[in-house]
Amino acid sequence: MVDKIRNRNNIEDEDLFVAAIRPPQQTSLQRLLASQIALANLAERPLMKIRYVLEGFFLLPPEMQKEIAGEEISLYERLYKVCLALLNPYVRRDYWGNEYVRIEWPFSDIEAPIFFHPWLRDYTIYLEIPKRSAEHLKEMREKAKAVIEQAYKIYKDTEMDIAFYIRTYYETRFCHIMSWAGYYSIVNQFVCYAMPLVMKLANKLLGLTDPELFDSYLAALGGGRVKGREEV
Repeated sequence: MVDKIRNRNNIEDEDLFVAAIRPPQQTSLQRLLASQIALANLAERPLMKIRYVLEGFFLLPPEMQKEIAGEEISLYERLYKVCLALLNPYVRRDYWGNEYVRIEWPFSDIEAPIFFHPWLRDYTIYLEIPKRSAEHLKEMREKAKAVIEQAYKIYKDTEMDIAFYIRTYYETRFCHIMSWAGYYSIVNQFVCYAMPLVMKLANKLLGLTDPELFDSYLAALGGGRVKGREEV
């Protein structure tokens, strides 16, 4: 099968390529792929659509991942990490009624450019000063000062991506609150970049499953009947 896949560049008809890498019969992998794509199709939140498709891709064995995505495997891994971080922000409401929103990036500040640069265009960060007593604010700022100033000294001459990481990760831990407007601004930028890439990947994954199998999962998960292909 791998030999057939390696000849992809010589195959003009995409259907022939799909047929070459599709398992000859329904397998557990096909069923898992069909369920993941069906879940993505039915998900209302764009971030969840991205998550389901990427998790479907990671179900594939390494050799199939390589044949389908090539050098883009690392891109999909980065998209997945960002997606999970955005899906799971740290949120806490304090005594004064302020909500803290913080994104727990699963990578270091050194790695930030490769994760942010492709999609982050608006570096404006909506941070607010919490409504607390002057004494409390002074104490918070003193705790933050050493960490933040040292970070900016190290990265002041580097890309904006690292400064963005510092503000969203460090500052929201100590002396500022990220508003929900700031959070959704970040989410929207990421989704606009990632969704077209992930939908192309979803189309490839769908080609590895049996169409009727996908339709059955879509109907079962959606709670209703999906029109047959002859009815559409």
